[in-house]
Amino acid sequence: MKKNLAFCSLLLCIICSMYGCKNNTANKPLEKTGDTIRLFYPVIDYFKEQIENVDNTSPFIYKITIKNGRKDSVALNKQQFNQWAQAFIEYDINDKSLHKLYTENIFLDETTNSYTFNYTAKDSSLPLQSLTVLLDAGDQHVKRVFITKVKSYGDTLVTEKGGWKNDKNFYINSITEAPGNVTTTQQNIIVWNNQP
Repeated sequence: MKKNLAFCSLLLCIICSMYGCKNNTANKPLEKTGDTIRLFYPVIDYFKEQIENVDNTSPFIYKITIKNGRKDSVALNKQQFNQWAQAFIEYDINDKSLHKLYTENIFLDETTNSYTFNYTAKDSSLPLQSLTVLLDAGDQHVKRVFITKVKSYGDTLVTEKGGWKNDKNFYINSITEAPGNVTTTQQNIIVWNNQP
C-alpha cells in the first residue's frame, strides 16, 4: 500500500538530522527556492561514494553481457568499472538549473518498507527521462536506484534502463532502434559483490 507523503522530503531531513543517516549523502542541506524548500535526493554523491568504495576495496569485478540470447562474462579492472558507472552520473538533476525540468514525487511504499523518491522529466527531449531512488524506511540506506535515459544519434534512438543495487551490482539494458525497423537489445550487468 502506498501513502503519498507531501512532507516526506522535509520529514526525511528532520529524521536524518535528529538520528543521523547511515549514508553521508542523506545529510545534505535543503535548498530554498523562493518560498518553498526543495530537496532533490543527492544521488550523484551516492554513486560517487559507491564508486569510491569499489576503488578502495578492490573487489573482484566482472561484467555479464547478454545479447541476442548469448551470454558472455569478462573480468573488469577498476578503470573499466568506472567507465561503465559513468552512465549513472552523466546527468545531475540536483543542478539548480534543472530542478524546474523535473517533477518530484515522494511516497512511502509499505510493501517494500521504502521511501521512494521519483523524478520524471517534464520534457520528452531531455536525455534523463526518469530517476527513482528507494531508501530503506528504517535506516535510510539507499536500497536501489533506477534510471531511464533516451538518446538520439542521427536516425537511431537508444533507450537505456539502468538499476543500481547498493554495494552489489548494477545493470544497463539498452534498446537500439535504427532505420528499417532494426531493433537490437543488450543487457550488461556489472557485479562486484556476490551475484546479481
